Amino acid sequence: MPGLTEEERAKLQSAASQLNSYELQAEALRQQLSSLTRTLSEHSVTLETLRAMKGLQPDTETLVSIGSGCHVFAKLKADGKVLYGVGAGVMLEKSMDEAISLLEGRMKDLQDAMEKTRAELEKVTAEAEKLRPELEKLLEKARG
Repeated sequence: MPGLTEEERAKLQSAASQLNSYELQAEALRQQLSSLTRTLSEHSVTLETLRAMKGLQPDTETLVSIGSGCHVFAKLKADGKVLYGVGAGVMLEKSMDEAISLLEGRMKDLQDAMEKTRAELEKVTAEAEKLRPELEKLLEKARG
């Protein structure tokens, strides 16, 4: 690149590479944030449903979502038990109150993860913005 010393060329290459790395990190963090948001939304709907079902009498017929906008009619059992997924396809039988409490805990964990992800995204974005002026200055010099 005419107009640049060897050291400046190396700086330009390094800054461009670093900026690209920051942009890739930022995109990955945005995707992670989007996934966390969807999961939190799903948990919120589940929590709302559990709370509504908790107040129903046994043998009450209700509509239960089975996903993709489909619902089935079902009657509630007297024991009010919930099958609660704990990971790896394993489900445990819990009382309605236990399931609500566990779900609230998961939601808190998701919110914490979202806060950390947002903070990391802000940090990466700020680092990228700090790098831009130096990169632009070197590019301008390279153009002559």
